[in-house]
Amino acid sequence: MEAMNVDGLSARLRLAANRQLCPECGKQMTEIDRLSDNRAVFIWYECAKNNCSGQWLQKTSAFNFNKT
Repeated sequence: MEAMNVDGLSARLRLAANRQLCPECGKQMTEIDRLSDNRAVFIWYECAKNNCSGQWLQKTSAFNFNKT
């Protein structure tokens, strides 16, 4: 089994989350669902590329969505 570079993986996942890019292939993600729960908003993304199964669940503060 190959050792995984945790720091490199962590950086790649943070970059993917900030830019809404697929953690598997790097293509743009598409929002497919959103759920508000108390003070949090959960957003589910799927990769827009046809043959990629990349998915991402992002938790964000509901405060960010209530600003005008």
